[in-house]
Amino acid sequence: FFTRLNETGENQGEDIKISETAVSEDSSITWSGQEFGLVWRRGGPGSKIYFVRLDAKGKKQGDNIKVNNTGGASLSPSITWDGSHYSIVWQGEDNDSERQIYLTKLDQNGSKQSADLTLTSNSAGNYSLEPFFVWTGQEYGVAWQQGEGTIYFIRLDKNGNKKSNEQLISDISQGKAKHPNIA
Repeated sequence: FFTRLNETGENQGEDIKISETAVSEDSSITWSGQEFGLVWRRGGPGSKIYFVRLDAKGKKQGDNIKVNNTGGASLSPSITWDGSHYSIVWQGEDNDSERQIYLTKLDQNGSKQSADLTLTSNSAGNYSLEPFFVWTGQEYGVAWQQGEGTIYFIRLDKNGNKKSNEQLISDISQGKAKHPNIA
């Protein structure tokens, strides 16, 4: 569902149903300056990430669009607007059932502009979870949980190319770190 609130938190109309499936979770929303871009995980076996555009009042602008083609379950999408594209990261399983972090870009109409880019390179069960990212006006910053509680960060250019190596932000020796968030 989508609900508009005013600056004091009061509801500004009816709740608007977005997804037609029983299980829709892990939503993320961004504002493009003209409309909202919304992503979520459609649940069930082999769950996938979906996208829809909403006008300023929350009215759907087109159909729900399946974003990814990665194998296995897809979870925890995060979306941002870079001035000309919606960019989405999520956790998904590769062909070896390893959990990786992926990125894709959609144009202002929701058409896919790139193949799914793999941002991490896990093997032997060292999995990546809970990605979150931001657009700074010049580049992306992506943070995620690695394994049982290590947080990593990487910088990407506007096309999704790595501008830095993966940087360790916190590790297990400092306790479990989960659900990173950056601003």
